[in-house]
Amino acid sequence: MSYLKEIEVTFKAGVPASAMNDEVREWVEYELGNRGGVSADNPCEGDMSASSVLIDYNVI
Repeated sequence: MSYLKEIEVTFKAGVPASAMNDEVREWVEYELGNRGGVSADNPCEGDMSASSVLIDYNVI
């Protein structure tokens, strides 16, 4: 019996215009607890703040 269910979350967040896609991914993964840190030269910094959030509870 599983005590976890999978959901899908979509959100919008502002990042510096100079941030490359891999830098954004690194930062998002760090903020979500999926990696230990970000590169020292990553322009994305601070706590993530979402401007909108959509949660799908019906993930199969």
